[in-house]
Amino acid sequence: MDPIEQDFHESYKPAWGPGSTLLYAISGKVDSSQSKSTISDSILNHEKLAIVSEGRDIRFAKMAVSRQVSKLCPSVSSSVESTCTDPIFQLTPESIKHQRANTHFDLDQGVPMAKPMQTPFRDIASRIQPDTAYEKTVWELASILFDGQDSEAHDIPIAERTWYDHRIRKDRLILFWERLCEASAKQAVSVAPNAEERAIAHLSAHKVVEACDALVQGRDFRLAILVAQIGGDQTMRDDMDSQIGAWKDLKVLSEMTEPIRTLYSLLAGNTCVCEGEKGPAEDRAKTFVISERFDMDWKRAFGLRLFYAILPDEAIEVAVVKFANDIQADEGKRPVPWFIEEEAEVPWRDPSPHQREDVLWGLLKLFAACKSALPTPSIAETFAPQNTTGNPIDSRLSFQLYHALILRFPSASPSNPFQADTLAWAFATQLDSAGEWLWAIFAVLHLSARDQRQLAIQSLLAHHAAEITTEPANEYFQTLTEELKVPANWIFEAKALYARNVLRDHVKEVDYLVKAGDWEEAHAVLRREVGPTAVIEEDWDTLRGILDAFQPGKDGIQEWGLGGQVYEDYLSLILETARGKEKKEVLGRLLGALPSMVRGGTVAFRERVAVQEISGVVGKEVLAIKEKVCVPCPSIFPES
Repeated sequence: MDPIEQDFHESYKPAWGPGSTLLYAISGKVDSSQSKSTISDSILNHEKLAIVSEGRDIRFAKMAVSRQVSKLCPSVSSSVESTCTDPIFQLTPESIKHQRANTHFDLDQGVPMAKPMQTPFRDIASRIQPDTAYEKTVWELASILFDGQDSEAHDIPIAERTWYDHRIRKDRLILFWERLCEASAKQAVSVAPNAEERAIAHLSAHKVVEACDALVQGRDFRLAILVAQIGGDQTMRDDMDSQIGAWKDLKVLSEMTEPIRTLYSLLAGNTCVCEGEKGPAEDRAKTFVISERFDMDWKRAFGLRLFYAILPDEAIEVAVVKFANDIQADEGKRPVPWFIEEEAEVPWRDPSPHQREDVLWGLLKLFAACKSALPTPSIAETFAPQNTTGNPIDSRLSFQLYHALILRFPSASPSNPFQADTLAWAFATQLDSAGEWLWAIFAVLHLSARDQRQLAIQSLLAHHAAEITTEPANEYFQTLTEELKVPANWIFEAKALYARNVLRDHVKEVDYLVKAGDWEEAHAVLRREVGPTAVIEEDWDTLRGILDAFQPGKDGIQEWGLGGQVYEDYLSLILETARGKEKKEVLGRLLGALPSMVRGGTVAFRERVAVQEISGVVGKEVLAIKEKVCVPCPSIFPES
């Protein structure tokens, strides 16, 4: 065998253990300090516990939940910060609790599944704390774009509400976008070297009055009067465009500063490229992209289209299409996520950062697509964790966005459910690793395949069976069976596995298997463990209780006569409950069954000992019967 292939076969393969714990191996020669991540906010938290050997060490790690205040919770007070940075708060905030409350759980051929119900995005946004959180802006934008409008609040007649719907929605988006750009624009104003650049910075946040004030303070009264009319009708824009063309013909653009040329370009509705002039050096004027020249982020760059590039009666999707087309052409400010734009530290080296897009832009594109202005994007790809948090396994927000949006736009669902299922798996793993396994079950209920849901739920139940009390009043039991519709027999099966492998209590194992309705497996444990132990230890109360539990289902057990019936008959002899004819029938059944129980040579030692004990009692009972014809006692164990 090739040495490399041999090393692969002999290597310890990484595997996931209970509680979403990762088990992996490192060379025993590697120093412990070198084996741990040097990133302060890594994807994995490496446990101190390790299994050390001469050749290699087995290490344990769990998925990390970021504890630092990021753009998801920026600019918060210390009291709010402690809550915002709590891992459980980040994984199960009020917003997802609201979505869970608005999810219907049903059975799909015996397997539970989640069916999210449509809920206004404003209800989700109202539950995001603190108010400055980036996540809140995401849900607020979704509400503006996709929630129904309250036309009555604007005193619009019923007959005209449809006509004015896009105007109301656009006005709300403009107000929202002004607030989104305000801080960045103020920063630009504070460093602007002249009145014209201060005016441009104000205009990027739709602060027209402030822009005019800046021009007046710079004593450019004529331009201030024109800027007061920015975003006007097509006639004004055509006039401005004609004026710029005349200046080009006169070759006077070179005598104008770039900020002044930009203001006239914005008045003409040109928000991407400010065209210059080629020619001799004295007549030459530079062509530049406005957003790059004045160091705007993508939000302010899009704001120029929304505020000034489209006419007052044109809809939101027109501005979105303009910006999308400009990105493909000359616009240099791509809508990158906040963590790329701010060069924030993220726990993952993205191999394709140029492919990431801000989820706010994703929502705008989705809105334009629903108006048939752009192709319909894939919701799973657009709102992937790589775009929301910069961490491919931090998928809570992506999970929420996907299931909230797919209800509105089923046409945007992927043909292959792999991406959506990946979100559910990743979120469930996060939750399980943080100890929120009940929420992890909620997440896996969104898996598309019925067999995957069943496997995932049963695996989580098996890993956390110790925490479930099977009393009907238990909170976990009620939540699982009543809210999440998990079959009770799955819980009992998980408890039976726990009783067998951890508690080593086979009596409890049989009890749970009986409650689960798994009669054959329960009977197998009775034959193999519980019955023989009770006979050897003469624990008749335990044996009686177990046999009573089998009464409802014993008729359907295939080999009851070679197991449960034997112990039932034996118990009746010991307790002397069988008399007369009934006793003879019991002895007859035992004489017929005992040899079959040990035939074949695969019977465990404990079971053979129990059969020996039973056969001894049966022999004594047979010899004690005073009948005219003596009943011979056959040999139970065949001669070797």
